[in-house]
Amino acid sequence: MDYHIIKGIADDSTEVYIFENELAKVPLNSLYSPEREAERFIKKIEQNGGVLIIIGLGNGILLEKIVNNAIDEKFAAIIFIEPLKDVMINNDHISLIKQHKNIAYYSINTFTPINFATIIGKFGSIPFSIKLHPNYEKIDSTLTKKLIAEIKEGIEARQIINNTEMRFALDWVIEPLLNIQFINSSINIKQLKNKFKGERAILVAAGPSLENNLNTIEKLRKSAYIFSVGSALRVLIDSNIEPDFVTTIDSSDVNFYTHFKDVNYNGIVIFETRSNSNIQKNHNGTLIVTTAENDFVTKQYSSDLYTFKPSPSVAVFTLQVIEYLGFSEVFLIGQDLSLINGDYYASGVKMHEGALNQEVELFVESNQGNPVGTTRSLKIFLDTFEGLIKTFKNGMKIYNLSEYGAKIQGSTFLSPKLIGDLPPRHEITINDNKISTDTDGKSFIHLLLENMNKIKLELKIAEKQINNLHRSGVISKEDMKLVTKKFKKLASNKILNEIIMSNLTFVFNQVSNKFKFFNHEENYTSENLMLLTKELLNFYHIVIKYIEEVLQDDRIASLVNKPK
Repeated sequence: MDYHIIKGIADDSTEVYIFENELAKVPLNSLYSPEREAERFIKKIEQNGGVLIIIGLGNGILLEKIVNNAIDEKFAAIIFIEPLKDVMINNDHISLIKQHKNIAYYSINTFTPINFATIIGKFGSIPFSIKLHPNYEKIDSTLTKKLIAEIKEGIEARQIINNTEMRFALDWVIEPLLNIQFINSSINIKQLKNKFKGERAILVAAGPSLENNLNTIEKLRKSAYIFSVGSALRVLIDSNIEPDFVTTIDSSDVNFYTHFKDVNYNGIVIFETRSNSNIQKNHNGTLIVTTAENDFVTKQYSSDLYTFKPSPSVAVFTLQVIEYLGFSEVFLIGQDLSLINGDYYASGVKMHEGALNQEVELFVESNQGNPVGTTRSLKIFLDTFEGLIKTFKNGMKIYNLSEYGAKIQGSTFLSPKLIGDLPPRHEITINDNKISTDTDGKSFIHLLLENMNKIKLELKIAEKQINNLHRSGVISKEDMKLVTKKFKKLASNKILNEIIMSNLTFVFNQVSNKFKFFNHEENYTSENLMLLTKELLNFYHIVIKYIEEVLQDDRIASLVNKPK
């Protein structure tokens, strides 16, 4: 239902927003005294040290009261989310939020489930509560329900991200180590920034609509550079279409064996340093290297590689690459981000287990304006894709050619039938200037593994300390201070923090947050402390096991024992 926001004045001369539609007229703050209303609201809040989400900002007096009464200090975080697009935060309140790190604000225009998933990822194990700002329960409930549904979607997205971390935690350390041997035989993508300025690109993904657009790719190939995600490569080669660039970020062996093995492609591969090393090892063409924001293994070896934002899908990575290279237009083909006729991939794509038996989990708007079924993972890709487009500054035009796929905000739907003749592309040569590093790769790997082993031994000592306390059956506050001090010292270790815990963030945050707020609790009993240390023991156990798996992995053994 349509609504609009007008302004009014309360009895205490405070300006307030008023929600108005054909059924109701609701002031978003008390017309008597917004200040007293805010004070009453604060008294009802359970100040439990958790994360408080407040739906609605109103005129901001509640925010002011929270700050003036230091209520924010009693929470891990307070997050305001405004569900009404015309309720604006003023500059004074923006400044207030900037001064208080544990207070955040999101408008409905900037809030997305994927953003929220990132937020809650920082607060593992901390309890969440959601409150409606006074009077917001009286506005059109579809608006607040929609926001709450997106918050729920963000929680589910966080769980998918956590599961992904657990699945790839080992590979995200090992594959960067294996890829070190290919860095010096690769071109640094930094050399190619804006190299293709003014040119057109085609981003070919492996969605169901790809098979219906192979003729479109053929038609455009003389006018645009073809970028294929790895999963679409086999379909293109089988159709006698050789892409100019193939992109890869997935670290799993499945990525190589499903999409690259035995495919006759000798063109350019753009790889992220966490990509499965078998792809680089078996490729006979040019390699271009980039690294990921959270690949701290490679960053310790070479600080000169360009870093793209973390990408939940190779298509998101590819769009970043295309924008970085300076292209002025990009055609999206096969970027459906939905299940079309129940299919996840196009016909001809070699299927892996993760793509089988996909079912509709929610609906999004299609390019035809109708609901189309998708999965939670594809919805994460969609949200990230849309968020990425908003960050582009070069005015690159994005055309989505998927007629029945998900609508992508920031792109323009273009029917393939309406694409006329385009001028030929300029043939641009890439100079084969390889990277040169002063660090010996094998020596770096030996030293890193040696330091990981030292950390493992320190963790075992800390684990033994807690086990001894548990055997005594009593843990005092003084004992706990020693345990906490040891944990904080270990957590500050650069290799543990950046390399190991960056791949197990939610595991680390779960225990780290509890210890961060340990000093806030004055009434912990010995029993409480026993439960807290049990969580820490579990954390130590997971990390020790993780390090041992890295050190004992056959891929690492073969790399370390390989002659120089």
